[in-house]
Amino acid sequence: MNRKVDAGVIVICAVYNASPYLGDLCESLSSQTYKGEKQIIFVNDGSTDDSAEIIEATPIEGFSKVLLTQDNAGLSSARNHALAWIAEMRPDFDGYVMFLDSDDTLPADSIETACHEMTANDLDKLFFTGNVFYESDDLKEKFTHYSTYYRRNGIYQGVYTGPQYMEETVREDDFYPIPTMQMTSYRFLEKHGLKFYEGIIHEDNLFTLSCLLCADRVAYLDRGSVQSPDSIRPDYDQAGSPRKCHWLF
Repeated sequence: MNRKVDAGVIVICAVYNASPYLGDLCESLSSQTYKGEKQIIFVNDGSTDDSAEIIEATPIEGFSKVLLTQDNAGLSSARNHALAWIAEMRPDFDGYVMFLDSDDTLPADSIETACHEMTANDLDKLFFTGNVFYESDDLKEKFTHYSTYYRRNGIYQGVYTGPQYMEETVREDDFYPIPTMQMTSYRFLEKHGLKFYEGIIHEDNLFTLSCLLCADRVAYLDRGSVQSPDSIRPDYDQAGSPRKCHWLF
């Protein structure tokens, strides 16, 4: 299904006690050059700090903003809450979905670049790469191995089926099932009933594998888009780890 060049984008961001990072995230969203419709859905997953207040008080230029609240139930539940909100409140949405961690930031042309690739190639899912930056020399020394952690070994050009893409990337030890390094067609997710399995760790693996098994058109972009601690663990503890940068430029 061919989409118009200014297809809408919904960014989904689960939040748990992320107050130190939300200002940077919101600032980077405000810098996005993409001219199509943009919306950010924050899901406050039972934060005990002032994350919700920061979200409510911080303007994000060019985006409509939704704040959902739930008792603490974990990352999968929070992301699924946002997907359920789209299904109920925006049943005609025909654009793309990105998942961000609450400590991520986006270079200014990230959404524009990803949307161009999605539209030009009529993709179900786009993967991209990442880089790491460190907030201190101590972290850099402790986590040196992360400096090239997200770099791919192989070259992936053109459009693949989902199983073909997985076969190629697994062969090269390049399979990274990280939703914050992906953009996905919402209609694709809806058609196949794809969401995050709740109550487990490493939920990203199952989600990405399920998407690839269903996908007809997948591509990889050797560029990046986001900056944050290396991962959000089940307790959303973001302290003491390097930060990643998913590049899309």
